[in-house]
This record gives sequence, C-alpha cells and structure tokens, in this order.
Amino acid sequence: MSRDLSHRLLRCFIIEAVNAQPPHLHLPIAEHLDAGRYRVLSYLDVDAHDRPDPDSLTFLVEVEVSDGWAGLCSVHHSRLGLTEEDFATEIQSIAWQNGRGIPDDASSLTGP
Repeated sequence: MSRDLSHRLLRCFIIEAVNAQPPHLHLPIAEHLDAGRYRVLSYLDVDAHDRPDPDSLTFLVEVEVSDGWAGLCSVHHSRLGLTEEDFATEIQSIAWQNGRGIPDDASSLTGP
C-alpha cells in the first residue's frame, strides 16, 4: 500500500492513538509524524500448515524513537475499508517479502 493511501486510511486511528498517550507525548509524537519519521508495516498470521491467513491482515504504525521504533497503533484491515484491489496487492506484497509466489522470471513484476 502506498504511503499516501496508508496515511489517509490510518489517519483517524493514528490520531486516536496519539490522544491515548500521556499529554506530554502528544507534541513530540505529532512532530515525528509530521516529519515522516514513522512507518507502516503490514503482516499476516499463518495457520497450522504454515499458510498465510489473509483475513488476519493487520497494519502496524510505528514511530521512530531514539533507539529504534515504537508501536503506536495496530489496525485490522476490516476497519480500514480497503478496496479489493488494495487488499489483494497488500497480500501479494507480504507473500513476496516472505519468498512466497515469486515468479521465476522477475520481468513480470511491475515497478512502483
């Protein structure tokens, strides 16, 4: 999922997560977010047969901190209103990142 799309879809969850933090952290977290010092990770659970479970697709927003990254919020895909195309693209991306379903001929892969 593109950064613009993920930010737009996750915006209300990010705001809610910032507001749930102690008040003295609101401004520093907001400054990190505004500066682009955050990342959105997506992940899937696997079943007992080590197969990905698409229904478990979840997005984790992390903010950069002095010693790495800190989780801000985690959002299940069903709360985001993803299109079927965005959902399928994200599942495929996760599969490729984990070495699943990569074609033998990389020329069929499209660029960003």
